[in-house]
Amino acid sequence: MKTLFSQWILPTGLPSAVVLLGYQLMCIAGAHAWLHPFFLQLVGFFVLLNLITQIITLQYKNKPPEKLFNYYLLGALCRILCCLLVVILALYWAVSHLLLFVGNFFLLYFLFVAFEIYFLLANLQANSN
Repeated sequence: MKTLFSQWILPTGLPSAVVLLGYQLMCIAGAHAWLHPFFLQLVGFFVLLNLITQIITLQYKNKPPEKLFNYYLLGALCRILCCLLVVILALYWAVSHLLLFVGNFFLLYFLFVAFEIYFLLANLQANSN
């Protein structure tokens, strides 16, 4: 149960909780102009993308430690390609308030990447001891 929490729920749930808390605070403060109408769909996209990247990265558990870098880069490449596809589709479909959409998109992207790096470093420190 502890590995389920530390490997799956915490790395995905913590960034999601932070983002949704920020969303609620912005809604309470009346700062709707800073949020794109598709903001919650973007959060769902990044949660799904984070789970996929996590699955790829956790595949190194039974592999030699020197292969971790390859799996992490594979997950990062998957994340970048999926994000690029979403931005291109938004441009193609001419999403309203495109600059706001791209701003919200990359804010969420960098937030989820920062949490992924944090948990990856914490995992590496635990494995090195």
